[in-house]
Amino acid sequence: MWPYAISACANRRRSTAASANLDPKADVARFGPGLRCSSWASTQPISPVRLCPGIQPPTLPQCQTASKGLNSSQAALGSVHGVFLASRGVTGPKYVIEGPNGLAQAVDKPIRVDWDNMKLDCFDRLALKSYNTAVSGQAAVFCTIELHKGHPFDPAVVVSVEADVFQDAYDFMGGGRFGPKKNVPTKEDADHTLPYPLAVALLDGDVQPAQLESSRIAKPDVQDLLQKVTIRPDAGFTARYPAEVPSRVTVRLKSGESFTHEVSAYPGFSSRPFTWDEIEAKFDKLATDHTAAKSRRDIKDAVRSLESLQVADLMEPLGRVKAPSPQR
Repeated sequence: MWPYAISACANRRRSTAASANLDPKADVARFGPGLRCSSWASTQPISPVRLCPGIQPPTLPQCQTASKGLNSSQAALGSVHGVFLASRGVTGPKYVIEGPNGLAQAVDKPIRVDWDNMKLDCFDRLALKSYNTAVSGQAAVFCTIELHKGHPFDPAVVVSVEADVFQDAYDFMGGGRFGPKKNVPTKEDADHTLPYPLAVALLDGDVQPAQLESSRIAKPDVQDLLQKVTIRPDAGFTARYPAEVPSRVTVRLKSGESFTHEVSAYPGFSSRPFTWDEIEAKFDKLATDHTAAKSRRDIKDAVRSLESLQVADLMEPLGRVKAPSPQR
């Protein structure tokens, strides 16, 4: 299907300002994959990420906007475009995002990538989301839902919710280096904070697109409950990350009872990958309101057969899906 062998590397999904330990072999993130073409004549691989200055860097403004959701696809588009440029002999600078105000300056450390040894094995470590929130919060949400399943109680009698998480989750979503996370007026705020998804998970039993509708976010029950959520970094959990994503949630009730649950992964994480049936179930859950059953079946069949299909074979069923009308 693809005429070129592609190797991918990426930085961690975090702000350049907060990333003191940027790892070019970490999972593909918002900055997108750096793709290396290895089927052209030159013996020196060209990193197409160097050829794609339009890729948006992984900064995280305090006020989220809807365009953030497009960053991953824009990065992937730019990287694949770079592969084809490189395959045709278009060269770029030797250093990733070079210049006096480049990425190395933003993180205050040199960034060296051994392109000759980049492999496709990073894809074996990728994770799929179970819930409609940021990756670093997936385990905590799963932990909260599992706790409530095991100990059903009325969320109205909750006194406090305490979540212990690894440092990245605390910094990114829990009130650490990115600042307070309890002012949640919009969807873009809600899916980048831990107090909101933990609160709505207790109330609704899930965190999917319905839980990020403006009308749901604004309801007093979830706004009141999220104020009772405390997020704390745990050094032991941080030491186990990223091979694991440990999270522990403790809920205290007005009766004096308390319940605690702990997890080290979530469905979709690299150590607990989705089965194909789970992938289909997630797709159906997200697409049912926008597609006919036949279209969904054809799309699933095409995705499952990607290794033997042409791109046109996938685009044909996708092209039959009508986009929902834009909200005004």
